[in-house]
Amino acid sequence: MKIVSVIIQPNSKTEFADFLKLSDLTSEFMFTHIEFHADKLGSEKASNHDLVVGYTPMIRADIFVESDKVDELIESLKPKSAASSKRICWINETQNFKVL
Repeated sequence: MKIVSVIIQPNSKTEFADFLKLSDLTSEFMFTHIEFHADKLGSEKASNHDLVVGYTPMIRADIFVESDKVDELIESLKPKSAASSKRICWINETQNFKVL
């Protein structure tokens, strides 16, 4: 079992959740609201709010997936068009994954 963590835009949370719910690659995931801090916050994607508070609100999705399905899940999570925001992703190994 592995956990694939993906950083997404807050406005894509519902669509992302719907995709995961319909996917046969995973059955469990969770969202966490995070603050994305970057050196070049003044990019074209930063809103006036982001510039004032000093960070961009984002969502971290932690997706539980069987080890043999990780590559397929990563491929399915890639943005479909070049105009879409790029997503940051990393993979963690889980040990002794249990539901209490």
